[in-house]
Amino acid sequence: MKEKEWLQYTINVKQKETYTIQRTVASDKDSAQLSLSVAGTKINNDVALPHTRGINNWQVVELPHVSLPSGKQVVRILVRKSECNLKRIRFAAETSKKK
Repeated sequence: MKEKEWLQYTINVKQKETYTIQRTVASDKDSAQLSLSVAGTKINNDVALPHTRGINNWQVVELPHVSLPSGKQVVRILVRKSECNLKRIRFAAETSKKK
């Protein structure tokens, strides 16, 4: 994904919960940044991505403590600066991580 490109997904949140959003990314640049919004509201500051030393060297970047209401939600990922590859996004309920 190049600077200012974005991906948008509609997800179905089964129950109101606090989640850790795990993004599997790769970048051969030092300055890549992503932002994430849900229902049109930016939920984090621009996140600097690690320089993974290759566009296929994947690393998980976590965004913890994201509260999502139940129901359909529109999630948008925006490349704020530089470029990167995005392989996967996972929403992990934080209560399940404590068990």
